[in-house]
Amino acid sequence: MIPITQKLVKTVRSVFRAALGLSSQSQGTPLHVKTGTDGIYISAAMFGRGIRYRLDGSFPDHEFWLPFEFLKATEGNRNDAVLIDPTPDGINIQWVVDSVPQTRTFHVEDPPDAITLPAVDFTDNPPELLVALSEAARTCDSGSTRYALSCIQLRGETGEVVATDSHQLLIEGGFDRLHVFGPDSPVTCIDGARQYVWMLLGKDGTIKPSPQAIRIESAATSEPATEVSATTIQTSARNPTPMKPTKQTRSTASATDTQSDNSISLIDRAEALRTSLHTALADARNLIITLKQQQKTSRSVQSALKSLRQLEALDV
Repeated sequence: MIPITQKLVKTVRSVFRAALGLSSQSQGTPLHVKTGTDGIYISAAMFGRGIRYRLDGSFPDHEFWLPFEFLKATEGNRNDAVLIDPTPDGINIQWVVDSVPQTRTFHVEDPPDAITLPAVDFTDNPPELLVALSEAARTCDSGSTRYALSCIQLRGETGEVVATDSHQLLIEGGFDRLHVFGPDSPVTCIDGARQYVWMLLGKDGTIKPSPQAIRIESAATSEPATEVSATTIQTSARNPTPMKPTKQTRSTASATDTQSDNSISLIDRAEALRTSLHTALADARNLIITLKQQQKTSRSVQSALKSLRQLEALDV
């Protein structure tokens, strides 16, 4: 007997379907299973793609085929055992569904040749790879029918993760630069292992000046003080000369004050609107509560009147 779990079977089925591009209606491809002292190997190949899953452990030496249907029949969300017993007459499988033992024998008619996957030297990757894959998945367009926009590209030789939705491009690399080529060209931002490319607004997409536009400026910063010599300060203190604002000075101050007043007025109106909306929302909630209470009271009164009528009928 070769023991595995229903939860493991479910994981293998999900990963194999995604890797082989199988739909929910597809019957799948036969699974090649090989067991031994170094673990269990489950392999499948379809549409020019192959995948292999390895489970550590020591098991009896066996090599056999199982239909892809085996995964769907025995998968589950718990770690209940799935017992595999290879025999000359077929592969006997035992598992439990809702406390009911299940037994079934699977056959693969005309099994294909053994699946041979190319030898690959695996390399450990840093945890940042998971972040890169997550960002790439958010960048691409999963709803697009174009393969280049809905999938993530992995460049094994350069160690890069690439994704785009035709408007933006993300590349995980290893540089640190910012490239701006012009107003009508994409901008490239390179930071450490990441590259991000996006399109700027064209000339027609910028906001054009308009006399109806309202500009709200932040608080004006104080101008830096001008250095004045000590002699000048003493002279000014002895002979103070009052400054009379000229017409130009008064006009400038008046325009500045008006613009500041307009800005403050708009902010006050916005805050007042926000307060009114909060008050209206609170009033609406209180009104709903009151209506519900009145509706409940009305139902109680109607129920009491109905009972009284029944009692009057009994007295008659």
